[in-house]
Amino acid sequence: MLAVLPFENLSRDPEQDFVADAVGDALITELGGLSALRVISRQTALHFKGTQKTIPEIGRELRADAIVEGSVWREGNRIRITAQLIQVSPEQHLWAKMYDCDLADFVTLQGQVAQAIAGAVQLTITPGELARLGHSRPVDPEAHLAYLRGRHHMSRWSRESFEKALEYFEFTLKKDPSHALSYAHKADCYAHLGFWGHHSFPDAYKRAKESALKALALDDALSTAHWAFGWATWVTDWDLDTCEGEIRRAVQLNPSDEHAHAANSIFLIATTEDQGQAEREMRLAFHLDPLSEYVNANLAWIYLFLDDYDRAVEQARRTLELFPGSPLAYSGLGLAESCRCRHAEAIEALNKAAAISHDPVSMAYLACAHARAGDRSVASGMLEDLLSRSEREAVTPRCFVLVYGAIGERDRAFEWMDRAYAAHDSGLFFMRVMPLYDPLRPDPRFAEMLRRLGIPRN
Repeated sequence: MLAVLPFENLSRDPEQDFVADAVGDALITELGGLSALRVISRQTALHFKGTQKTIPEIGRELRADAIVEGSVWREGNRIRITAQLIQVSPEQHLWAKMYDCDLADFVTLQGQVAQAIAGAVQLTITPGELARLGHSRPVDPEAHLAYLRGRHHMSRWSRESFEKALEYFEFTLKKDPSHALSYAHKADCYAHLGFWGHHSFPDAYKRAKESALKALALDDALSTAHWAFGWATWVTDWDLDTCEGEIRRAVQLNPSDEHAHAANSIFLIATTEDQGQAEREMRLAFHLDPLSEYVNANLAWIYLFLDDYDRAVEQARRTLELFPGSPLAYSGLGLAESCRCRHAEAIEALNKAAAISHDPVSMAYLACAHARAGDRSVASGMLEDLLSRSEREAVTPRCFVLVYGAIGERDRAFEWMDRAYAAHDSGLFFMRVMPLYDPLRPDPRFAEMLRRLGIPRN
């Protein structure tokens, strides 16, 4: 297990922090593609930026065997990188080197550094991996910096941050149309915006699939492109076989890609009976990225889907300690508390999620919590607000399935379920594991919908 710490920016300009971050990000990507290695992800590594902790302390915290650290100096389009590899226990330097090149040759350089690190830890590199590390492609420095800013905004997990990230990815692609990673992360942004109802989901999913296909056309060996395409085919075409195959390919290409493991976990929990593997995949993602908001919050959701409400609450609260403004963690916490019949706590958490995110799905969750608490009039009022909102903007049909079910209007709930199916609302795939569908489970129409979706019953 290897951790790549954020590189120190030796330039006087704070704006060059993104260049230093680019080095660490690139090395994580390159090293993560080596099958004999596991690499701690970028989001977790960024938590150690400017840390005063020692190498042994960091190694113990991350359970890493070795640490890569270094510095970056940039002037104009020239860049100088100093990197060193340190064994955690016993602490000793294994390798160090300085590189000096033009920023346009950055992609070639990062492969050289990754290859040198692999040699220092005596890894066996396959011919395919060696060819990829030696791949040379000049990059536009301004475009790559915009890409890094987009990644930075994506990690903040809100409508505004996803939309801001899209702006940066679009800028990158205007400057460098062959930037495959920007297309791949564009696909991820659109998928999230559609799923949570921030954008019209048919259009958002279509854009997600188009972007993922462009990423694959540019770089078929890119793990991110494969799981993004897999997810897009699931939510757009409801093609479970292609989704499963693409996610598996992503894991094969980069065993250290925590998002690939997380995507696999969510796919398995929703569409198969392999719940044990679903939990193992998310825990592996957590091991690779223990300080990621996305992975921490989704681990709480996996526990929720496994009906382990105590662990879901514990994990959601742990996530909120790290990320106090996480709407995904607040939603998971609120739903788990509702399942534990701790209604005041559930409503408080879901109120916070809705206030942060403002999406219709979070509002539907809150309405359901009020209904389960016995506040049917409040839930009905929120339902009317959602119906009114649907006249002005896109509201995913499953919102109405959930709320009508919660207030006891079963026929209306199934009427909206048919609408959701006709509209290809992919949220239906979670009806087998999402506790908010519980009021509808005894009805034969529920089992029939599972059959139509092609997913097993509990």
